[in-house]
Amino acid sequence: MAGIGGEDLAVVVEGVVKIYESRGERIVALREVSLSVARGEVLAIMGPSGSGKTTLLNIIAGVDRPNAGRVIVDGFEVSSAGGEELRRFRLERVGYVFQQHNLIPTLTALENILLPMALAGKANRLRGQELLRRVGLGGKERRYPEELSGGEQQRLAVAVALANDPPIIVADEPTGELDIATGERIVRILLEEAHSRGKTVVLTTHDPRVARMADRVAVIEDGRLRGVYSPSRIAGATGFGEVEAEKAVEAVMRRILDDAERRLREAEDRFRRGEVGIDALVETYTRVKALREAVREELSRLGITG
Repeated sequence: MAGIGGEDLAVVVEGVVKIYESRGERIVALREVSLSVARGEVLAIMGPSGSGKTTLLNIIAGVDRPNAGRVIVDGFEVSSAGGEELRRFRLERVGYVFQQHNLIPTLTALENILLPMALAGKANRLRGQELLRRVGLGGKERRYPEELSGGEQQRLAVAVALANDPPIIVADEPTGELDIATGERIVRILLEEAHSRGKTVVLTTHDPRVARMADRVAVIEDGRLRGVYSPSRIAGATGFGEVEAEKAVEAVMRRILDDAERRLREAEDRFRRGEVGIDALVETYTRVKALREAVREELSRLGITG
């Protein structure tokens, strides 16, 4: 990121390559990706399904290792760290908000927050209660995950990620299965952590409404970083000119739109086969319609027509 010294960078990714092998097939998930994120910044990683955005997030969080390249997070070289070092890093320096929440069903809301604190040797019941209030779950300390709505479970997942007060927060599709209003509330909680408390947030999304709330947006397609732009205008921050960056954004947006239409067709087929009910079909249709409108609005906002 031009103009920012190394001491001001929370995340540095240099030439990262990730290759998976499955049943003799070689899949290149990331192809020499390089980017940086400043302290206190919110970076949205945007791309269609299978683009490599979750793989990149997992590598930043120390959940997965790159085959090549370097990753430095909060001054710690994640890419070369050993097992115990990585465990402490994930426990103390990074809070991970998983798309499927990863809450423990047999623990109450408060107990889910206290668990990572206990593992770090600093359980603090009062802090756990304060975190619940911060995410709008005050008074629900004794509720089990199944007793919470989907939006409440995601807010609890955010509170769990914040348990040990990590400087870095990563979130994988934090609004993917939520309605627009609930999803926006989740993102605003993450924005507050960055802009009011100085934490660095890296999140993945396929939704331009979420990306628009970030400070910068990294566009990934087929494992390649296609460009970085600000929500207010396209900026060729990775060597792309504005025309090239615009083309990259347009291509990714249209693939996201294609993915949404495919999910709708799959839901319709499952409904016809009797595998899902009408409520599930309507929910999918509503989400896809909203995403379709958001993508078209974003293309129009960026001056891309046709």
